[in-house]
Amino acid sequence: MANNKIKELRQPDVVGSTQQVIPEFYVNSVSISPSLYEFELTHMLLDSESRMKGAFNVRMSPQTAKSVLELLHEEVTAYEKQHGKIPT
Repeated sequence: MANNKIKELRQPDVVGSTQQVIPEFYVNSVSISPSLYEFELTHMLLDSESRMKGAFNVRMSPQTAKSVLELLHEEVTAYEKQHGKIPT
């Protein structure tokens, strides 16, 4: 069942007949604030002196957060198999 949720995250349905443009952002820092009902991820772009150049928040249910966790784990594992261990 988790695999179905992961596939849904990868391929969202587009409503209507026109293609939607999804904006892209580059971030180099993320903070996570969980609560009973949601996870808030603050994505930031910091410069070399740790000054914030931009940020945005993403809020999701605990169920969606867990699906994202599973998807991210799967993708990082596949990446490391192909390119080697990612240093942390």
